[in-house]
Amino acid sequence: MKSPWKNRIQKPAKWIGTILSIVIFATWLISGGGSKYWRNQDVELRLGHGRFRVLWNCIAYPDQDDWPHNGYPRGPLPWKIRWNFEADIRSSSGDLHIPLWFPLLLIALPTAYAWRQETLATRRARTNHCPNCNYDRRGLDPAAHCPECNSLAKSPPLKSEL
Repeated sequence: MKSPWKNRIQKPAKWIGTILSIVIFATWLISGGGSKYWRNQDVELRLGHGRFRVLWNCIAYPDQDDWPHNGYPRGPLPWKIRWNFEADIRSSSGDLHIPLWFPLLLIALPTAYAWRQETLATRRARTNHCPNCNYDRRGLDPAAHCPECNSLAKSPPLKSEL
């Protein structure tokens, strides 16, 4: 049986994971059309072509896809997504590319698993099955242990809840 603290953590985590997944996916789609960047003295952050790029202590040049060799933009950029990781890290400077599908995967998979677990638990509770092993508990006392896995089912309702 789930502990109450796990339910309190799992429910908001599912919704936060869902919202973050949607935001990252939308950002990933929108970033295929070009790049946006934010720069200060030592660090440049870039979002474009389906990935996040961090440059530190580097001379920042435009992406090769955004600018031709003569230094002038070539009009509307083609929509493209890059899928690969890249890293050029030296002793005092670096250039790191992280594709946006990676954090999306790290967030979406556990979120989907949490939604699936809640769906199964709800369905089992509604059909009077054990929440742990799915044993059919029809005909058993609601407060009895499961004969299959020896776990307690949902506790019987209190008189104040009736």
